[in-house]
Amino acid sequence: MEINPGTVDLSDLREYQGMGINRLSVGIQSFSESHLRFLGRIHTVEDSKNTIHAARKANFSNISLDLIFGLPDQTKESWIKDLQQALSFSPEHLSCYILTYEPDTPLYQKREKRLFTPLDDEKTGELFSTTQKFLSQHGYVQYEIANYARSIGLFSRHNRKYWRFYPYIGIGPSAHSYSDHVRSWNHRSVAKYIENLGQHKLPLENSELLNKEQQIIEFIYLGLRQTEGLSMNEFYQRFGKQFDTVFSSTIQNLQNRKLIQTKEDRCFLTPSGMLFLDSIAGMFVNHDLS
Repeated sequence: MEINPGTVDLSDLREYQGMGINRLSVGIQSFSESHLRFLGRIHTVEDSKNTIHAARKANFSNISLDLIFGLPDQTKESWIKDLQQALSFSPEHLSCYILTYEPDTPLYQKREKRLFTPLDDEKTGELFSTTQKFLSQHGYVQYEIANYARSIGLFSRHNRKYWRFYPYIGIGPSAHSYSDHVRSWNHRSVAKYIENLGQHKLPLENSELLNKEQQIIEFIYLGLRQTEGLSMNEFYQRFGKQFDTVFSSTIQNLQNRKLIQTKEDRCFLTPSGMLFLDSIAGMFVNHDLS
């Protein structure tokens, strides 16, 4: 279950534990009051600390903390301080996301009005590398671009279902489902969602059938997100094409630039290559996949 600091108390957490919830993902985002204000979060650093302590008191032994980096004026020193504070709670899992500015959000609009100067790509890249090195030195395994765990057994099974094309059912407004190459999503409106259920209808807003090219693109993109990369054997089994043959020139180009590696059955990004996932995935897309 995902929770945000300041929105739950010990009583709530004990109820969740009693319901069978055994893993919590806590939206900390930052242990800096100024960064929390910039992000528009409603909680304080003290709320974050109290929520984590309450979760432990409620006997949660599998806790993940969400953090964001790449904020304007953020330094390596301030980011390490955030990571140190997070590790003081001995979380089983950490998700460290790079700040993105999504259209139609308050942060995006403020950036467009030049109310602040975004951190440049080079400094953001340095923070990404700092995250990898710091957490590795403290015993955390990076298994996906933004995700780290204390051991293999603590990798998020929830997220890995999405990355590996397992079927899943989304329940609730805006929730997505996926099965047999069909992706569907529910109405965003709570009223419309309830109205459909009241009429004994699935509250679907829309759906799409992924064609073969879309499936290949997603397979590559989601596979390269993971540190273990994608399986070239599985690519052949799914699509009837030899991955290293179809994309030989692209693979060679990226290997020469030390952005990608192949080993036995796997094709995976190097630590520096992870910084350029989107553009690298785009290089694979620019092929005749018919």
